[in-house]
Amino acid sequence: MKKFLGCSILVVFLLVGCDYSNSSDIHVKSRDNIIKVHDKVVEILTEEPFISTYSDVHLLNDHLIIKDWKGYDYLIHVFEKNTFAHVKSTGTIGQGPNEIANIGNIFLDEKKNNFYVVDQGKLQLLSYNLDSLLLMDDYNFTTRMRITKKAYPSGCYYITDTFSIAKQLSFAENGGGAIESCGRWNMITGEFKKGYIHPTQSTKAIKTHSTHFDASEKQGIYVMCSRFFDVMTICNLDGTLKCNVYGPNWEDEKTDKMHYNMDVCIGGNKIYALYAGVHYDSLDRYPTQMLVYDTNGNYLKTLDIGYHILNFCYDEDNHRLILHADDDIQFGYLDLKGII
Repeated sequence: MKKFLGCSILVVFLLVGCDYSNSSDIHVKSRDNIIKVHDKVVEILTEEPFISTYSDVHLLNDHLIIKDWKGYDYLIHVFEKNTFAHVKSTGTIGQGPNEIANIGNIFLDEKKNNFYVVDQGKLQLLSYNLDSLLLMDDYNFTTRMRITKKAYPSGCYYITDTFSIAKQLSFAENGGGAIESCGRWNMITGEFKKGYIHPTQSTKAIKTHSTHFDASEKQGIYVMCSRFFDVMTICNLDGTLKCNVYGPNWEDEKTDKMHYNMDVCIGGNKIYALYAGVHYDSLDRYPTQMLVYDTNGNYLKTLDIGYHILNFCYDEDNHRLILHADDDIQFGYLDLKGII
């Protein structure tokens, strides 16, 4: 036991003491260009169906898809993205052939107007065609591929069947937690090639879902934001490091007890990252601010939204953010015209 404790202390010491700096690093000394936008957020009233707090928002071409993993009747709801009118719900929970046992993340294929759903219970990747779903009353998903329990994609930016950017969870044999990594994923063969991994992501301090990520084929990058460290990593699509962006709290607070960046999204030529910067037991652990960077990692401004945001997505057609909040409003949007 003493030997084990000694090794654990050494690992923590090395984590805190290591210098992760390299020539491509960016150190942001202050993020004080703050713009208050609370009064510019427009509430979205979904009314029916009822959607719980445990939900995520996604945009697929002309439609807003909301995944509600605590949904009572259905787990997936589709809305028209301009009027926010509800058009269809799907995905009943259960062990049956046309049911979802345990819903995971949703991946989007804009070219085919498809979305893919991870069923963590049945270890399957399910495929939905949105056009068929909206047209057919008896539409059912198809099984795209089987996934393994030891390693599966927990997030994906779809480019093609043979080349997408995914975040993979790899579970240890002894059940001692998971290692998260981003890289290139072949949906046909299941092959996953890890890209750059920041040192904080390869230690015992790792926690499941400790990073959020997004990618952009047009910008040629993917981004990983740490929940527990004040660092954002930008990589090229081939997995090579472009730069690490360290925030003002990096030097002062190298700990896994804080919530820093939460959800992140690449919108146009900007990176939008939620930011909390408080202890994860705090009532304010859900961010009320959003950091804005260019795609080279240069800090531009901070949007003080004033609502506790859980997740969000970028609407390129309307240049706005669709927000999911745990606050006085549940859903809303922020028009970025004149702001960004």
